[in-house]
Amino acid sequence: MKALILSDPDTAGFKIGRTPIKFMLMIEAIKQGGLEGTHSCVGTTWVLKALLRKEPPDSVFSAAYYTQDKTNNWRNIHGLLEAEGFPYIGSDETTLELVLSKATLKHKWIDYGISTPDYFVVRDKGIGFVEGFDQLEMNQDFPYIVKPSKGGNIWCIFEDSIVFSSSSRKKLVQDILVTYD
Repeated sequence: MKALILSDPDTAGFKIGRTPIKFMLMIEAIKQGGLEGTHSCVGTTWVLKALLRKEPPDSVFSAAYYTQDKTNNWRNIHGLLEAEGFPYIGSDETTLELVLSKATLKHKWIDYGISTPDYFVVRDKGIGFVEGFDQLEMNQDFPYIVKPSKGGNIWCIFEDSIVFSSSSRKKLVQDILVTYD
């Protein structure tokens, strides 16, 4: 039985073709259980599909959540694995989206009548236009927690993520928009 471990190409800054220690340890644990384990980086949808066809695994664990398709849209890896008929370890595509997208989860809570603090989604639309920033600037009910919408748990939340003024909120939002949508 073959198990495949997937990760992003930029995981911990390693080069493609090299397996980080944490994945080598996972492969060793899999081997102790009598299974064959391999690791591969997946950066694009077509690389993932080619990998799955070349050496079809019996099970997949993906440390990566998304991969890009040919039109540079982000695709949920668990959804792709489901569509290709490969069993994987972890949550289904819908659950994973709820866990990774704070805005999607907030919408779901509101749809079900669950009380949740107000929130604002701010997106960089390019060429100096930031969608949602005007609405955010009008609200002065501090403190705020500023964080990227995508990413699970406490990912990218630091001590300075709690802001108490318009100026610190604006600076942190601008800093985050440099790296994240």
